[in-house]
Amino acid sequence: MAKATVLIATCAALLSTAPCSAQICIEPPSGIVSWWRAELDTTDEVGSNHGTPIGGASYDVGEVGQAFDLLPATAHVSVLDDPSLRPQQLTIEGWSRATLNDDGFIAALSGHDGLTGYELGRKSGGAQLRFTLNGGADGADVWGGPDISDDQWHHVAATYDGAMLKVFVDGALVARKRSTTTVTYDVTAPLMIGKRQFGPMPGHWQGFIDELTLYDRVLCRAEIEAIAVAGLAGKCTTGGGVTVTCPLFEDD
Repeated sequence: MAKATVLIATCAALLSTAPCSAQICIEPPSGIVSWWRAELDTTDEVGSNHGTPIGGASYDVGEVGQAFDLLPATAHVSVLDDPSLRPQQLTIEGWSRATLNDDGFIAALSGHDGLTGYELGRKSGGAQLRFTLNGGADGADVWGGPDISDDQWHHVAATYDGAMLKVFVDGALVARKRSTTTVTYDVTAPLMIGKRQFGPMPGHWQGFIDELTLYDRVLCRAEIEAIAVAGLAGKCTTGGGVTVTCPLFEDD
Protein backbone atom coordinates (compact mmCIF):
# COMPACT_ATOMS: atom_id res chain seq x y z
CA MET A 1 0.00 0.00 0.00
CA ALA A 2 1.45 3.35 -0.98
CA LYS A 3 2.00 6.16 1.50
CA ALA A 4 -0.60 8.31 -0.26
CA THR A 5 -3.16 5.56 0.20
CA VAL A 6 -2.51 5.45 3.93
CA LEU A 7 -2.81 9.22 4.24
CA ILE A 8 -6.07 9.28 2.28
CA ALA A 9 -7.45 6.46 4.41
CA THR A 10 -6.43 8.33 7.54
CA CYS A 11 -8.22 11.50 6.41
CA ALA A 12 -11.30 9.54 5.42
CA ALA A 13 -11.41 7.95 8.85
CA LEU A 14 -11.58 11.43 10.30
CA LEU A 15 -14.56 12.31 8.10
CA SER A 16 -12.28 14.42 5.91
CA THR A 17 -12.15 17.17 8.52
CA ALA A 18 -8.36 17.11 8.71
CA PRO A 19 -5.97 17.93 5.90
CA CYS A 20 -3.97 14.98 4.63
CA SER A 21 -0.81 16.59 5.93
CA ALA A 22 -2.10 16.51 9.52
CA GLN A 23 -0.26 14.20 11.92
CA ILE A 24 -2.81 12.24 13.92
CA CYS A 25 -2.03 9.51 16.41
CA ILE A 26 -2.55 5.90 15.40
CA GLU A 27 -4.43 3.50 17.64
CA PRO A 28 -1.83 0.98 18.86
CA PRO A 29 -1.97 -2.15 16.69
CA SER A 30 -2.91 -5.42 18.36
CA GLY A 31 -0.24 -7.82 19.51
CA ILE A 32 1.96 -5.43 21.49
CA VAL A 33 4.14 -7.30 23.97
CA SER A 34 6.10 -4.32 25.27
CA TRP A 35 6.29 -0.63 24.44
CA TRP A 36 9.12 1.49 25.86
CA ARG A 37 8.03 5.09 25.28
CA ALA A 38 11.06 6.63 27.02
CA GLU A 39 8.98 9.36 28.63
CA LEU A 40 11.61 10.08 31.28
CA ASP A 41 11.57 6.47 32.45
CA THR A 42 12.14 2.91 31.21
CA THR A 43 8.59 1.74 31.93
CA ASP A 44 6.90 -0.78 29.65
CA GLU A 45 3.67 0.99 28.68
CA VAL A 46 1.59 -2.17 28.19
CA GLY A 47 3.32 -4.97 30.08
CA SER A 48 5.69 -5.62 32.96
CA ASN A 49 8.95 -5.78 31.02
CA HIS A 50 10.35 -2.62 32.54
CA GLY A 51 13.94 -1.65 31.80
CA THR A 52 16.94 -0.46 33.77
CA PRO A 53 19.07 2.43 32.47
CA ILE A 54 22.79 1.61 32.47
CA GLY A 55 26.03 3.38 31.59
CA GLY A 56 24.74 6.94 31.62
CA ALA A 57 21.52 6.36 29.69
CA SER A 58 19.27 9.40 30.01
CA TYR A 59 16.56 11.26 28.08
CA ASP A 60 16.30 13.98 25.47
CA VAL A 61 13.78 15.30 22.96
CA GLY A 62 12.58 12.48 20.73
CA GLU A 63 10.39 12.06 17.69
CA VAL A 64 7.38 11.48 19.95
CA GLY A 65 7.84 13.31 23.25
CA GLN A 66 11.06 12.19 24.93
CA ALA A 67 13.55 9.55 23.82
CA PHE A 68 16.35 7.46 25.26
CA ASP A 69 19.60 9.41 25.03
CA LEU A 70 22.25 6.74 24.57
CA LEU A 71 25.09 8.98 23.39
CA PRO A 72 27.57 7.91 26.12
CA ALA A 73 29.75 5.06 24.86
CA THR A 74 28.34 2.48 27.28
CA ALA A 75 24.75 3.76 27.62
CA HIS A 76 21.91 1.29 27.12
CA VAL A 77 18.71 -0.03 28.69
CA SER A 78 18.50 -3.62 29.90
CA VAL A 79 15.24 -5.58 30.21
CA LEU A 80 15.21 -8.86 32.13
CA ASP A 81 14.27 -11.99 30.21
CA ASP A 82 10.62 -12.96 30.10
CA PRO A 83 8.85 -15.61 27.96
CA SER A 84 6.76 -12.86 26.34
CA LEU A 85 9.92 -11.39 24.79
CA ARG A 86 10.61 -14.62 22.87
CA PRO A 87 8.03 -14.85 20.05
CA GLN A 88 8.43 -16.95 16.90
CA GLN A 89 6.61 -14.40 14.75
CA LEU A 90 7.40 -10.80 15.58
CA THR A 91 7.63 -7.14 14.72
CA ILE A 92 10.04 -4.62 16.21
CA GLU A 93 9.45 -0.96 15.42
CA GLY A 94 10.40 2.44 16.74
CA TRP A 95 12.35 5.61 15.98
CA SER A 96 16.12 5.97 15.84
CA ARG A 97 18.65 8.75 15.33
CA ALA A 98 22.42 8.43 15.16
CA THR A 99 25.57 9.60 13.39
CA LEU A 100 27.94 6.64 13.66
CA ASN A 101 28.57 4.38 10.68
CA ASP A 102 29.60 1.18 12.46
CA ASP A 103 27.69 -1.89 13.62
CA GLY A 104 25.24 -0.69 16.25
CA PHE A 105 22.12 -2.18 17.77
CA ILE A 106 18.76 -0.59 18.38
CA ALA A 107 17.38 -3.68 20.10
CA ALA A 108 18.85 -7.12 20.65
CA LEU A 109 17.84 -10.28 22.45
CA SER A 110 20.66 -12.45 21.14
CA GLY A 111 22.42 -13.95 24.15
CA HIS A 112 26.00 -13.91 25.35
CA ASP A 113 27.35 -15.06 21.96
CA GLY A 114 25.05 -13.14 19.61
CA LEU A 115 23.90 -16.38 17.97
CA THR A 116 20.32 -16.64 19.21
CA GLY A 117 17.15 -14.55 19.17
CA TYR A 118 16.88 -11.32 17.20
CA GLU A 119 18.88 -8.17 16.55
CA LEU A 120 17.83 -4.92 14.90
CA GLY A 121 20.44 -2.29 14.15
CA ARG A 122 22.67 -0.74 11.51
CA LYS A 123 25.20 -2.44 9.28
CA SER A 124 28.68 -0.96 9.12
CA GLY A 125 29.77 0.54 5.86
CA GLY A 126 26.51 1.84 4.50
CA ALA A 127 24.72 2.32 7.83
CA GLN A 128 21.69 0.46 6.49
CA LEU A 129 19.02 -1.07 8.70
CA ARG A 130 19.85 -4.71 9.49
CA PHE A 131 17.73 -7.49 11.02
CA THR A 132 19.05 -10.91 11.99
CA LEU A 133 17.72 -14.03 13.67
CA ASN A 134 19.93 -16.61 15.38
CA GLY A 135 23.00 -14.62 14.44
CA GLY A 136 22.16 -14.91 10.75
CA ALA A 137 22.06 -18.72 10.68
CA ASP A 138 20.13 -20.32 7.79
CA GLY A 139 20.33 -17.03 5.90
CA ALA A 140 18.22 -15.14 8.45
CA ASP A 141 20.09 -11.87 7.88
CA VAL A 142 18.70 -8.98 5.84
CA TRP A 143 19.64 -5.33 5.38
CA GLY A 144 18.83 -2.46 3.08
CA GLY A 145 17.54 1.06 2.64
CA PRO A 146 19.08 4.49 3.08
CA ASP A 147 21.80 5.61 5.47
CA ILE A 148 20.16 5.80 8.92
CA SER A 149 23.18 7.48 10.54
CA ASP A 150 22.50 10.95 9.11
CA ASP A 151 21.54 12.53 12.45
CA GLN A 152 17.85 12.52 11.47
CA TRP A 153 14.95 10.65 13.03
CA HIS A 154 13.95 7.55 11.06
CA HIS A 155 11.12 5.14 11.72
CA VAL A 156 12.56 1.64 11.61
CA ALA A 157 10.75 -1.69 11.63
CA ALA A 158 11.47 -5.37 11.09
CA THR A 159 9.12 -8.34 10.80
CA TYR A 160 9.38 -12.12 10.67
CA ASP A 161 6.42 -14.39 9.91
CA GLY A 162 8.20 -17.74 9.96
CA ALA A 163 9.06 -17.59 6.28
CA MET A 164 10.21 -14.05 5.41
CA LEU A 165 12.29 -11.35 7.08
CA LYS A 166 11.47 -7.76 6.10
CA VAL A 167 12.91 -4.39 7.06
CA PHE A 168 11.26 -1.00 6.66
CA VAL A 169 12.62 2.53 6.90
CA ASP A 170 10.26 5.50 7.23
CA GLY A 171 7.32 3.28 6.30
CA ALA A 172 8.85 1.87 3.11
CA LEU A 173 9.80 -1.77 2.63
CA VAL A 174 13.53 -1.63 1.83
CA ALA A 175 14.61 -5.29 1.92
CA ARG A 176 13.27 -8.79 2.43
CA LYS A 177 14.68 -12.29 2.52
CA ARG A 178 13.20 -15.76 2.75
CA SER A 179 14.13 -17.92 5.73
CA THR A 180 12.20 -20.62 7.55
CA THR A 181 14.40 -20.69 10.63
CA THR A 182 13.02 -21.41 14.08
CA VAL A 183 14.10 -18.63 16.40
CA THR A 184 16.08 -20.06 19.30
CA TYR A 185 16.50 -18.15 22.54
CA ASP A 186 18.89 -18.02 25.46
CA VAL A 187 16.34 -18.01 28.26
CA THR A 188 18.72 -16.21 30.61
CA ALA A 189 19.52 -13.36 28.23
CA PRO A 190 18.16 -9.84 28.69
CA LEU A 191 16.69 -7.76 25.91
CA MET A 192 18.95 -4.77 25.41
CA ILE A 193 18.06 -1.40 23.94
CA GLY A 194 21.07 0.36 22.45
CA LYS A 195 23.54 -2.57 22.35
CA ARG A 196 23.73 -6.37 22.43
CA GLN A 197 24.98 -8.69 25.16
CA PHE A 198 27.89 -10.18 23.16
CA GLY A 199 30.87 -8.67 25.01
CA PRO A 200 33.58 -8.68 22.29
CA MET A 201 31.32 -6.76 19.88
CA PRO A 202 28.57 -5.02 21.91
CA GLY A 203 27.67 -2.56 19.15
CA HIS A 204 26.65 0.42 21.29
CA TRP A 205 24.16 2.58 19.41
CA GLN A 206 25.49 5.92 20.71
CA GLY A 207 22.46 7.88 19.58
CA PHE A 208 18.76 8.18 20.37
CA ILE A 209 15.95 5.59 20.41
CA ASP A 210 12.27 6.35 20.87
CA GLU A 211 8.97 4.47 21.13
CA LEU A 212 10.56 1.03 20.76
CA THR A 213 7.79 -1.57 20.51
CA LEU A 214 7.82 -5.37 20.29
CA TYR A 215 4.84 -7.32 18.93
CA ASP A 216 4.13 -11.06 18.90
CA ARG A 217 2.75 -10.88 15.38
CA VAL A 218 3.68 -9.41 12.01
CA LEU A 219 2.34 -5.93 11.39
CA CYS A 220 1.14 -5.42 7.85
CA ARG A 221 2.72 -2.83 5.62
CA ALA A 222 -0.17 -0.40 6.09
CA GLU A 223 0.21 -0.48 9.89
CA ILE A 224 3.95 0.18 9.74
CA GLU A 225 3.50 2.95 7.21
CA ALA A 226 0.74 4.60 9.23
CA ILE A 227 2.94 4.74 12.35
CA ALA A 228 5.74 6.31 10.31
CA VAL A 229 3.37 8.85 8.73
CA ALA A 230 1.94 9.76 12.15
CA GLY A 231 5.37 11.12 13.06
CA LEU A 232 5.41 13.12 16.27
CA ALA A 233 1.76 12.20 16.96
CA GLY A 234 2.88 8.58 17.43
CA LYS A 235 0.70 5.79 18.72
CA CYS A 236 -2.24 6.95 20.84
CA THR A 237 -2.16 6.49 24.60
CA THR A 238 -5.67 7.77 25.37
CA GLY A 239 -7.69 6.73 22.32
CA GLY A 240 -9.26 8.98 19.73
CA GLY A 241 -6.87 8.06 16.95
CA VAL A 242 -7.04 6.29 13.63
CA THR A 243 -7.36 2.51 13.41
CA VAL A 244 -5.57 1.01 10.43
CA THR A 245 -7.10 -2.00 8.70
CA CYS A 246 -4.80 -4.42 6.93
CA PRO A 247 -5.63 -5.63 3.41
CA LEU A 248 -6.62 -9.27 3.00
CA PHE A 249 -3.49 -9.87 0.94
CA GLU A 250 -0.11 -8.13 0.87
CA ASP A 251 1.57 -7.52 -2.49
CA ASP A 252 5.02 -8.36 -1.23
